Amino acid sequence: MSNLFGMLYTGVSGIMAAQVGMDVVGNNLNNLLTPGYSRQMVSIQSKQPIPTIYGPMGTGAEVTGITRAHDELLTKAVRSESSSYNYFASMQSSLGEAMLYFNELETGAGLGDPLKQYFSAWQELSSTAPDNTDDAATKKYALLEKSETLARQLREGYGSIEKVQGNIDTKLTSNVQQMNDIISNIAILNTSILSSEAGAGQANDLRDQRDLLVDQLSTFASVVTNENENGQISVFIGGQVVVDRDMAHKLEALPNPKKDGALDLYFSPVLGVGTVSNAEPVNITESLIGGSIAGDIKTRDELLEGYLGELDVIARALINETNKSHVLGQGSIRFDQLSGTNSVGNATSTLDSEVGKLPFDIKKGSFSIDVYDKDGKVINTISIDVDPSKDTLASIADKVNSSGGLIGATIGEDNNLELHSNSGNTFGFSADTSGFLAAAGLNTFFAGTSAKDIDITELIKDDQDYIATGSSGAPGDNSVAKNIAGLQFKSLEGTSGRTIGEAYGFFIGMLASDKSQIDTFTKTKELSFQQSVMRNESVRGVSENEEITNLTLFQRTFEANSRYINVIDEMINTVVNGLGA
Repeated sequence: MSNLFGMLYTGVSGIMAAQVGMDVVGNNLNNLLTPGYSRQMVSIQSKQPIPTIYGPMGTGAEVTGITRAHDELLTKAVRSESSSYNYFASMQSSLGEAMLYFNELETGAGLGDPLKQYFSAWQELSSTAPDNTDDAATKKYALLEKSETLARQLREGYGSIEKVQGNIDTKLTSNVQQMNDIISNIAILNTSILSSEAGAGQANDLRDQRDLLVDQLSTFASVVTNENENGQISVFIGGQVVVDRDMAHKLEALPNPKKDGALDLYFSPVLGVGTVSNAEPVNITESLIGGSIAGDIKTRDELLEGYLGELDVIARALINETNKSHVLGQGSIRFDQLSGTNSVGNATSTLDSEVGKLPFDIKKGSFSIDVYDKDGKVINTISIDVDPSKDTLASIADKVNSSGGLIGATIGEDNNLELHSNSGNTFGFSADTSGFLAAAGLNTFFAGTSAKDIDITELIKDDQDYIATGSSGAPGDNSVAKNIAGLQFKSLEGTSGRTIGEAYGFFIGMLASDKSQIDTFTKTKELSFQQSVMRNESVRGVSENEEITNLTLFQRTFEANSRYINVIDEMINTVVNGLGA
């Protein structure tokens, strides 16, 4: 049977439970804005009753624990959605940077206008004979200016994409450092949680901090976590365990030789504190399925690299097709010596070999060198046969030297072909069925082999009278200028049957389509991520109204138990002090 003092302790237990409840509510309200904080709840149950003749007699309430509101499935869903969202968000950001230079709606951006002005300048020049009139000089200057603008725009456009790729590598280095800091802190918290929960307690705040770190890690890469029986977790990235209980392994951003030194994500195992394994770092880039790092690397290696390839297609077609027409033409002056702008790795290797090839394709055929006397009359035409499977750059030079002595050839210091007149006469070119002249860079308009290095040859920059207008140099001959101006309407080699304008339009369309698609994916994933966050917050988040309700409930519980204790106290006073009266 209960007694007065037992009833007193029953009231005290209610007050103590209410105090703990109010303390937990206060802590929740104080952490209303704390990132990663999970709402804590006090667990209260009735104490063990005392058996009496009347039945079990209650002895009050007791606090059995303070737990945090947490749903592991919802938490993992948030991390998965976070990885997916950041994957596309990183791609969206990089593509946005790449598009800035190719905004055709902005004056001075893109290649559309420079291409039109380049071909228009050739068309204007075609109306002028190859002479030294002021009109011809003005149009040649205009052509040079428009051509240099186009070449610069191509180089800068290519460079702008390369810059975005470089920014991605810089960002990757920074992100990996942040990931290593997070991984190290997770391992430290694993140790702290193990120590704190050794006495069957619950390290709620430490677990919140650890969960927040894993959430942050999931923005960089998709993560998998496993919790063991003692409360510590293992964290996996790209199939490799980066956190194993109290041990933190290392991630590195290292150059991948298969990607010309571009950075990839590598896993470097650590044997113990201050000890590094001798094992080679493992490239885990291909194993990443989400996160900003995977998105950045895919953008760099696939999308941006593809854009560079398309710009190279445009530049190479422009260079090669312009040059193939230009090499067969003449300006208002001819050559007494000429150096090729392109070179080979080894002048004694065949022209179809890796080290002997020129930067543009050569096929079996021949080219002709016309030798002119001082009066401008052709006194000899030298025909040189070319077979890339048999000839080398050195053998071509030998053939020129064996052609009668009017024209000599040597191999320059850069392994390029150099021609010179041995007779005081001048020379030009009148035919080429092999493509050798343009490939070797002899009498070409453009120098370079790609969008990265396209330029106007130094010869033409120094003297615009070398710009070839016609094929014979005779007054009224504008055939070369017309041919080059007409290239804008022809399907060019290497462009999949497109004109140069269509090839550029395809490039812009590809970039815009990719950006639009990534924008859509990013928006969709952002909404999905926000919804998963809201579902998780509905479980773990602190609700001010709910906490105020709980605060009122615990306050009333405290007040009610206080009144109950007052009554018991008066009863005890009556027994102790009043019965004797």
